[in-house]
Amino acid sequence: MAAVSAWRGARARVDYAVATLLGRPRACVLDRLFAAYPDFYHMRDYGDERMDAIAEVIRREVGDCASLGDVSVYEGYALGRVADRLGVANLSGCDLSEVALDRARGALSGSFAAFDLTRLYDDPAIGLPIPRPDVLLVCECLYYVGPLANHAWSQSWIFRSRKLGFIAALRRHARKAVIFQHFGSRQKDAIGELVVAAGGRKVEDRWGIWLLPATA
Repeated sequence: MAAVSAWRGARARVDYAVATLLGRPRACVLDRLFAAYPDFYHMRDYGDERMDAIAEVIRREVGDCASLGDVSVYEGYALGRVADRLGVANLSGCDLSEVALDRARGALSGSFAAFDLTRLYDDPAIGLPIPRPDVLLVCECLYYVGPLANHAWSQSWIFRSRKLGFIAALRRHARKAVIFQHFGSRQKDAIGELVVAAGGRKVEDRWGIWLLPATA
């Protein structure tokens, strides 16, 4: 049984690596990976300082915040950490993986829904399937969205108008602000440039945090 489990885990890693190279993993690939490896991204090992920086940005730049949403909630750790630091109890989130969502629901009380962000990228008019929060978090997830995914989000000019339409759709779903955080060396600058073009600004450099005010 242990050998079978190890083989399935190894296969899940290979499938994920191949899918990421090709563009973006499907829900079934992520479900198998996350089932084999809880907290695959090691959020609890290195996420505290990053999430605390996001909470401080919200406290300083947005002010009072009664609700938080996360467009890629994963297992709920990031959303929960930021919410805890801000004292926010009204939470919501979506994710491509049902396995991750089940863990988020077990860890947090809120409204959580399965959703592929590429659907919003393809049709910005459809919106998100979660309640509209004061602040919407967009953290370490855009390089899984749309065609060419990681490569496209590393270059601001690729599909620029499509990406700006997608960012505008996210903006409409927040009452006060959207927080973007991606600290990969290429993604950080390219995504930041797009957020600025959409009307936002950089608010923290180390972790690559940009703030986009909600649509009035």
